[in-house]
Amino acid sequence: MEETAKVCRACRSRAQGRRGEDRDRESRRDMHSTELVRLIEAAGRDYVGVNLDSGNALWTLEDPMDSLETLGPLAIPTSLRDSAVWRTERGARVQWVAMGEGDIDLKAYFARFRELCPGLPVHIETISGRRPRLQLPAAGLLEGLAQHAGSRFAHFIAIAERGKPRQPWTPPAGERRAKAEQGLPAPS
Repeated sequence: MEETAKVCRACRSRAQGRRGEDRDRESRRDMHSTELVRLIEAAGRDYVGVNLDSGNALWTLEDPMDSLETLGPLAIPTSLRDSAVWRTERGARVQWVAMGEGDIDLKAYFARFRELCPGLPVHIETISGRRPRLQLPAAGLLEGLAQHAGSRFAHFIAIAERGKPRQPWTPPAGERRAKAEQGLPAPS
């Protein structure tokens, strides 16, 4: 994180004065929202903002609403998507799905987004089907973490407990056949 912040600070003078070209850092699956805030603070809050991706919050074992509360004040024009999450024997799975088909309460999310980020443009990402497995702590530790008073992790676990497995998206047979006839790989 410090190396990234260092690069951002080094580029600040070149970017300042370029209208509408604030630098952003996307909320990502490899950084919890609280880590991203620390990075932005170290890089320069007046210069670096966050592309708030609601779908990536679940990858960091975080409730998208908690991520919104943390990152909303730092958001710049952003892209959002929906995701499904459910518990498995080995942890949890997250799957990107079409907007409205996942486990993010989009009505509540957008209502709060409007409050925290008034007038901020939103782009909808349409990535579907990928279902990586998230390795969670062992059962006893998991329940202990989930019961911790005020734990944001408990919010993620609650979403995963309510969630149901989804079938991965597959392209229509005609699209697979057309790609094969053109000698192209079939969409995955």
